Amino acid sequence: MILIGINYGYHESAVAIFIDDELVFAAEEERFTRIKQDSSFPVHAIKRGLRELDLKDEDVDLVALSWPLTFESFFHDVKLFVSGKFGRTPSRLKKLIAQFLKTLSARKKFRNQYASYFKPPKKGFVFTNHHAAHAMSAFFLTGENDPVCVVFDGRGTTEATTFWKFTDNKLTKLFERSFPDSLGVMYANVTQLLGFQPLSDEWKVMGLAAYGEPKVDISSFVKAEDWELIFQGEHFLSANDYDLSQFEQTFQLYRRKEEDPIEQKHKDIAASAQLSCEKAILAYVDQATKAGKSNHVCLAGGVALNCKANGEVLRHPSVESLRVQPAAGDDGTAIGAALKALLDHGGRMKKVGHMTPYLGTAYTDDQIETILRRAKIQFERPRSLVKVVAGCLAQDQLVGWFQGRMEFGPRALGSRSILSSAATVENRDRVNEAVKFREIWRPFAPAVMHEHGNKYFSDYRFSPYMILSFWANDHAKQTIPAVVHTDGSCRVQSVTQESNALFHELLSEFAKITTIHALMNTSFNLKGEPIVESPLDALRTFYSSGLDMLAIGSFIIRKKYEGNLPD
Repeated sequence: MILIGINYGYHESAVAIFIDDELVFAAEEERFTRIKQDSSFPVHAIKRGLRELDLKDEDVDLVALSWPLTFESFFHDVKLFVSGKFGRTPSRLKKLIAQFLKTLSARKKFRNQYASYFKPPKKGFVFTNHHAAHAMSAFFLTGENDPVCVVFDGRGTTEATTFWKFTDNKLTKLFERSFPDSLGVMYANVTQLLGFQPLSDEWKVMGLAAYGEPKVDISSFVKAEDWELIFQGEHFLSANDYDLSQFEQTFQLYRRKEEDPIEQKHKDIAASAQLSCEKAILAYVDQATKAGKSNHVCLAGGVALNCKANGEVLRHPSVESLRVQPAAGDDGTAIGAALKALLDHGGRMKKVGHMTPYLGTAYTDDQIETILRRAKIQFERPRSLVKVVAGCLAQDQLVGWFQGRMEFGPRALGSRSILSSAATVENRDRVNEAVKFREIWRPFAPAVMHEHGNKYFSDYRFSPYMILSFWANDHAKQTIPAVVHTDGSCRVQSVTQESNALFHELLSEFAKITTIHALMNTSFNLKGEPIVESPLDALRTFYSSGLDMLAIGSFIIRKKYEGNLPD
């Protein structure tokens, strides 16, 4: 059976393709259109996936969307309008009418949209609850444990936070905190207040929080009820478009325009929001372990991309193990939608334990060489690529690393990465200023050889997706200061021979030269752009930035040719 899972409709359009119970391709539409967080119908991602797998559109059995496209969301919003949680304004009423009319034909429109590009699937379409798709994408990673899943995001169909169990091939919802009482909505408010882009730049708030003190009192917007900390959504939603929410009005003092400098007060409100978020998350996780009768936890939803909070969850006494979906945002629901369709049609989900993130497109050396020769670019093909690159990294060069299949999810994990030595903070600053063109205070992540992780991090555990944070020990602070955040935390990627053989070999060669088993790893893109997908994307980014070298396939390209590289 061939299944295509799709996320489409709001942001992070993406595609996942399964053959029977095996995930064989996944990619975001943004990588092909070069529009960050592209929300358009993912026609390019579907076409590329079918092409990579040598499939035809008539081969597809099922297509699953990670939204139900029913009136459930509309009726929920009507209740909010009547109760006053939505502003009772003419503009809100117009939105509800438009929502009703759109929902009338939503499923038909989706089917027609798919059919305008591809032949209809042989067994039809499946429309999935959004949080159920999030949960399924996380249960996919859980191996033999019987975990409970917690989904946090801005909004699902009606949900903001949910608990789930997956037993005997059946998905069951244990708890729901409905929209708009949402961690994601609160964090988006703070993101917007600080002059960043909501639903996109929340991780900037997370990074900024480490520089502040959590002394801004936002407790009047949080209701403590039994075990739960509830962010009261009506205070975080504006009555009309372009109006400020009550939260933003209250904290006008902390309001910042994008071009304004960041002051201590901005850092403090970021720290306060982060701390409140962590407290709420820990309360939910603690209750979920009780409701699900399991100390094994998995997380999904956009809020689950908060690495600092995930580290706190991992350290919580009620949590024995933690798995976080690497594409925790809406892109990952493409995986969950396909899996839910598989269950609905009599299949069984195979739990993979640790999902490979390397699920996207790949380019052969012949394809890359053809592009380089057509562009008349000078290149080398050394006998040992990793030895050459490791030597240059040891000399503090900044390297674009384009190898193998593209990663799925927001993190670069050693296929489409920018790499540098983490031994000096100057390298961090150079990458920020001359390559990424981004704020100097934002942290970078270490990619570390898994077998040496305990040498650098006091609470280290296997973390293959760069989605958990650990505390740097004194050795790390001395040897890899470029990837130690100001609060001492590190967002770690564990690299093994099994997960990424070439990247692990590079780290090993670098360690032979420097005795350091980690590199600074960040995504291969410029500010405001998606991660590079193709050799042409890589070349354009290389020549538009301060990178010293590009290692692409078996080839090396340099901007300066002075003497010979080590062979």
